[in-house]
Formats: sequence, structure tokens, C-alpha cells
Amino acid sequence: MTTTDGKDYATGTFYQPSEHILPLTLKDLIELNQALQLLGDTPKYETHKNFIIYPK
Repeated sequence: MTTTDGKDYATGTFYQPSEHILPLTLKDLIELNQALQLLGDTPKYETHKNFIIYPK
């Protein structure tokens, strides 16, 4: 993910000069958990400010 909210690098990109910091805050983890709970059994691509849910 880039430093631009919700924008990701293309899959397979090696050079990521503006990469978002890797550690998530407690607030981010709570938001991630809530988002995953809402998705339930229907995973889908979803962008958030500090992370992207990208089910495979």
C-alpha cells in the first residue's frame, strides 16, 4: 500500500518508494476486525485509510 489512503501498488511491484508504514496501530486493528466481522462469509476487496482487505 502507498502513503496515499487506500491506494495500493500493483501486484509484483518490487520498488515501492512511498510505501505505507507496515505496523498497524491498535485503532487500525480494531477497525480491521470490525470490517472483517461485517464482511462475514463474503470476503471482498475493501480499502480503508491505513490498510486494504485483499482476499485471495
